[in-house]
Amino acid sequence: MERQIDITEAELLDALQEARGDDDLAESGVTSREIQDSTGWGIKKVRVILEELILADAWEPVQVLRKSILTGITRPIAGYRPKASDSTD
Repeated sequence: MERQIDITEAELLDALQEARGDDDLAESGVTSREIQDSTGWGIKKVRVILEELILADAWEPVQVLRKSILTGITRPIAGYRPKASDSTD
């Protein structure tokens, strides 16, 4: 069964960039929770969209550093970012 994403990658990038503020999304990456918070989607929808973007070779999984609210410790966690576009393509 083929899944269909009902948002363009550009719309997702805009929403995420707005949520991340001044951070460069392509540089730092974003967590699935941050995607969920900035779009208002459920975690299932976020996972489906991330899977489609990764399978389409548009996004890649990365480690991002985030500070724990409870402990104050910064640690690497799973994140995602758009793949850098090669100017040689």
